[in-house]
Amino acid sequence: MTKRDQESRRRTSVMYLRVSSKEQEVGGFSIDAQRRLIEQYAEQCGTKVLQVFTDVETAKRAGRTQFGRMVAFLKANPTCRIILVEKTDRLYRNISDWVTLDTIEDLEIHMVKEGTILSAESRSSEKFIHGIKVLMAKNYIDNLSEESKKGMLEKARQGIWPSFAPIGYRNVLRLDGKKVIEPDPVRAPIVRMLFERYAEGDCSLKDLVKLSRQAGLCLSGRKRTYGKAALQRVIRNPIYKGSILWDGQTFEGIHTPLVSPELWQRVQDTIDGNRALKGRRMKHDYLFARLVTCGHCGGLMTGQMHKGNLYYHCSGHYGKCPEPYLRTERLEAAFSDILKALEIDEEILEWSRTGMLLHREEQALYRENEGKRLQAEYDAMKKRYEAAYEDKLDGKVPEWLFREKSEEYQRKMADLMDGIRRIEADEPLDLDKIEKCFELARRASTRFSELSEPDKRKLLRSVVLNCSWMDGELAVRFRQPFGILAEAVTVWNEKKVAGLSSSDLFAIWYPRRDSNTRIE
Repeated sequence: MTKRDQESRRRTSVMYLRVSSKEQEVGGFSIDAQRRLIEQYAEQCGTKVLQVFTDVETAKRAGRTQFGRMVAFLKANPTCRIILVEKTDRLYRNISDWVTLDTIEDLEIHMVKEGTILSAESRSSEKFIHGIKVLMAKNYIDNLSEESKKGMLEKARQGIWPSFAPIGYRNVLRLDGKKVIEPDPVRAPIVRMLFERYAEGDCSLKDLVKLSRQAGLCLSGRKRTYGKAALQRVIRNPIYKGSILWDGQTFEGIHTPLVSPELWQRVQDTIDGNRALKGRRMKHDYLFARLVTCGHCGGLMTGQMHKGNLYYHCSGHYGKCPEPYLRTERLEAAFSDILKALEIDEEILEWSRTGMLLHREEQALYRENEGKRLQAEYDAMKKRYEAAYEDKLDGKVPEWLFREKSEEYQRKMADLMDGIRRIEADEPLDLDKIEKCFELARRASTRFSELSEPDKRKLLRSVVLNCSWMDGELAVRFRQPFGILAEAVTVWNEKKVAGLSSSDLFAIWYPRRDSNTRIE
């Protein structure tokens, strides 16, 4: 290397500034103080600062944005080999960053506040002391992380969500200065709708993704929507029922839940029921394999051949279970009796076809009228908001009043827009699909015993969501719409025995939509 190159290296440098959080940057003192100190030092040393790199984030993990760019700049500019930094823990607070800089040849690091210059020519004792400082910085950030985790756990114990608000909530500052979460007026109704739809039993995660996109649910500040994995985490998260799961512990939250505990549990049962049906392929795929669980412990009932007969028993996955062995014929008879709840006579079928046509016409008219009403109210509210803004600019209303009214208008506009999206997402009644459901229900109730075993298995997978056997009794939860169908048939038979007229029976199946529906 020529003497000229050495002099050039001494005359050029880069400046690195770092603060540990966004609050320090906004505070306006830490970054400015570092920069003034280093600029004065550079002027005294006669070195020209070519680039300034500023990181506003924690250094717990390697790969800080500006730190990485600084390293790339130094490697691309071999005539610049000086880093000016306030002190050791501003430059690197983990071992990986130290190793990264150590690989750059002939690098000089000037710790201005410490009055230390570290280079390849530094004595071994200076390098040793510098290494100790790096380890102390690493220990400091580790201790800071531990204290932060303790603080977050304590907030969770107090019922306060200690991190960024999950989907459907937003972070707000209470009057006492504590940061809490509250339902997002735009996204919370969408999340609630996703829970309600999935609880019905006929909705997959793929369907949830489609519904969320139709409703306009997307990442904050971006157009990218949520995928299946993200939405599964949502419907699995107990925070939406009012509980906080943090560090493996569950606490009662003080925030407003978006769904009831009952609805949240129905969703969990639906997920578990679908998962049970997707279990791994077994050596003997018996008729009721992966379909029936033990009512005592929740384990799956598995099939086992004994002396030419097929028995089902609890797998004992959760420990020894008192449920005795069960003959497959008894279990099949129990299913046959349960499926009779779906039996529909011809009179119901004929009325249902007439009622579905009437309901589809009413649905189309309702969607049209309700959509126009909501849009008109939204446009009127938007004009009021714009007028209030103009009044604020003209000085007709004070700032505090405008802020108060604008928040009120924005909440109402968000509610109205949510209503509009619901109307748009309300798809017309699919008569062909419903007709197939009626046919499947009639087939399940009257011909189950006549079907082959593969057809029985396919039918049960289509109609039954989950079921359990306990003390000689079979409890079944139907998929929708078969669950609603079974309840309606039960009510129908009770009312029919009571001697109600045909018009009264018809009202059971097709109650009229409330024409005065309003969004509160």
